[in-house]
Amino acid sequence: MNLEIGILSDLEQEWIQQYFDYLSRGTFLEGTKISVSRVPAIFFCNECLQKFQVESLITQDLYCIYCGSGNMSLVSGKEYTIKNMEVEE
Repeated sequence: MNLEIGILSDLEQEWIQQYFDYLSRGTFLEGTKISVSRVPAIFFCNECLQKFQVESLITQDLYCIYCGSGNMSLVSGKEYTIKNMEVEE
């Protein structure tokens, strides 16, 4: 199973795999390995209309890297998506 998880989420691949192993025990999904790819945090500036990527939100103040505005919208970075799943017999 391949998942896409936003970089701003607090889920870690190890935790997801452990929970999935527990929940799938005794089912046909038992033993399924989960692969996680991270989706970057992308913001859209509502002032200058530019998109930009943020590596970390450690600081509380976030400003547009192009115009300095604080008026932004999150485009990606918090999603949880099942990208694909394959069942073998």
